[in-house]
Amino acid sequence: MASNEELKSFILPLIDTIQSDRGDARVNALGTVWNLSAVDENGVYMGSKDLGLLPALVAVISSDRGGARVNALGTLMNLSVTEENRAYMGSKDLGLLPALVAVISSDRGHALLTALGLLINLSVTEDNRAYMGSKDLGLVFALVEVVLSNRGEAGVSALGTLWNLSAVSENGVYMG
Repeated sequence: MASNEELKSFILPLIDTIQSDRGDARVNALGTVWNLSAVDENGVYMGSKDLGLLPALVAVISSDRGGARVNALGTLMNLSVTEENRAYMGSKDLGLLPALVAVISSDRGHALLTALGLLINLSVTEDNRAYMGSKDLGLVFALVEVVLSNRGEAGVSALGTLWNLSAVSENGVYMG
């Protein structure tokens, strides 16, 4: 098992490539980070504010529509499984949630399904639910649109997030 310092020395150049490249190198760096995020021992450190990976991933899903976006979403999905990462991932400061609203409002296929799975994971954390269900974010409306237009896995995933969000009283008033 690598120490956090060893992991940092390996991941920082990948973050630099993710932030500075727009081609195959970026996609490959994101694929490498995705693989590393699948190792349970790496999850907490990779999702920490100190490392700076999450803002780089948010920038990718906000600006890219291809393989780089899919790889960034896969990494975020893996990191959202770690409970310690969810509050930061759902924070207004990071900006992940508005980026995910944009993805589920415009994407189809793998990116949509991964974004919806990520939203379910984030909605499990009680501290995220009020912001996720806020009218200003627009997530509830976007999820309802997914339910209305997708009868399959995407619709079921969207309903799972709506169910979690409805557990907060102020969301229930807005949703009702």
